[in-house]
Amino acid sequence: MAEFAWRRRMTPHFGEQWVPFAELNVKSTAGRWRTFSVPVDSGAVISLMPRSAAELLGIQPNVGESIELTGVGGATRRYFVHRFETRIGDHPQFEMRIAVADSENVPPLLGRLDVLDRFQIEFDPLLAHTRISASCENRAR
Repeated sequence: MAEFAWRRRMTPHFGEQWVPFAELNVKSTAGRWRTFSVPVDSGAVISLMPRSAAELLGIQPNVGESIELTGVGGATRRYFVHRFETRIGDHPQFEMRIAVADSENVPPLLGRLDVLDRFQIEFDPLLAHTRISASCENRAR
């Protein structure tokens, strides 16, 4: 099981709020592991990275499957979907799709695709921690 502390973030309307975070390790095309501290967003279909992450990961940001995603505010942005070997905590590595934005105005985040079918995620507001463990199906493998 991996456990990650939440972080306090200022919001414009509700003051400081606790935000669940996790450490996502992504393998670059050069074989180097890069660690990203990302908010866990159970409402996001796919995990996201800003354009600047492309350089760290050794990819061309405008290559890959082009998609448009609409955020909560209704703004549509262009992304390019890439497949990476990833790890969360001490769990075995797995392939994950990550949408890399065409701009910098996108926060990195951990979404559901390729994650929730492998892991159980528990949000504990009393301890301000996120626990990520292998799903029951993956434990049997």
